[in-house]
Amino acid sequence: MPDVKLSELAAASAASAEAGAALWTMPGHILGLGMEYVGPSAIRVSSGSAWIPSLKRAIEVPSPITLNGLTLAAGTGYHLYLYRNGVVPAVEAVTTTPAAAYSGTARAKTGDPSRRYIGSFRTDAAGAIRPFVHCGSSGDVLFGGYTDFIVSNGLASVSTAVDCSSLIPVTGVLAKCLMGNGNTAVNVFYGTPIGGALTSANYIGPIPPNNNLSPDIPLSTSQQFLYKYENTATGTGLFVRVYGYKYER
Repeated sequence: MPDVKLSELAAASAASAEAGAALWTMPGHILGLGMEYVGPSAIRVSSGSAWIPSLKRAIEVPSPITLNGLTLAAGTGYHLYLYRNGVVPAVEAVTTTPAAAYSGTARAKTGDPSRRYIGSFRTDAAGAIRPFVHCGSSGDVLFGGYTDFIVSNGLASVSTAVDCSSLIPVTGVLAKCLMGNGNTAVNVFYGTPIGGALTSANYIGPIPPNNNLSPDIPLSTSQQFLYKYENTATGTGLFVRVYGYKYER
């Protein structure tokens, strides 16, 4: 059988091109496409490529795409999607959340498989993009400054959920935390709801009295983790900031 070039397949028919593309690209494919904070109203996506579900093939982004002059709502989460605008790649920033994963951890925009999910960002109280750094190879997103306390002087002695969804998108799987136990007498435990309620035998780690810790904590599907004091604690309690997260795409 004679060799057939991929260019010849593409020239033969769109169906042949699609079949050829499937031979070297998987539906979950994504490469590059890192997010970059540019300024309060601008964000950039680096070059790369990704599979687009509706096209049933990958598209290439040969050079970075910058969204400038964005007018964004205050205190809101936005999601970046790659799509093909005619014959050129494009990126949009919208509040529509990603759908459930369609292949591995790969996601598309809810209700629109022509948009492939890239990542997420949030705005502050003035509608400006909150600074961040995206480490594309690891899936880490690190905030460019301290967040408000997500737990402030917490003293719960029963398993208590901490909701991180105001900072971490629906694709987030780990919270990067700065935790301080200000109590002088009692250990505080932290863990994930995945294994059920937090107990003295079911936790990820303790924070001893007057100690600090910077753990990565697995989150539930609703971006929550748990904490509780080992015994009744009075006075100063637990303080937690979230400085970043790990997400899947």
